[in-house]
Amino acid sequence: MSKITEDFIKFGFEGESGLTAEFIQKYSIKFPKNKIVFHEGERSSDVYYILEGSVFVTKKMHDTYKVLTYLEKGDIFGEMGVLEETIRSATIITREDSTFLKFTKEEFKEILKIHPRWIDKIIQDMSERIIKMIQKL
Repeated sequence: MSKITEDFIKFGFEGESGLTAEFIQKYSIKFPKNKIVFHEGERSSDVYYILEGSVFVTKKMHDTYKVLTYLEKGDIFGEMGVLEETIRSATIITREDSTFLKFTKEEFKEILKIHPRWIDKIIQDMSERIIKMIQKL
């Protein structure tokens, strides 16, 4: 079993507490406040897990961005485009200095295979996002 697979297993079972410094160094990426992580309409290739900070999920309407919701520590974003193999459906902008774990499509699918608990988390997160958006209507 590869070291990466072992780390993915620990992440799947133990969450953030199972992460090694090496794993965090390899997969973490930092963004300052008000930085665009990715744009609506871009090709989907990566999934992000929020270690620290928070982001706005926005949609461009006319010449401005409308905030649909925000996500914070422990949330995942970018998964819809990667799993559906579609373009990004929203623009993600940091609300504050933030640190994410960034996984390629292949790495993310390996995490899901190794520990299906993450599939439940994604379904729960998507459901909560839909409810929040409906409440805003």
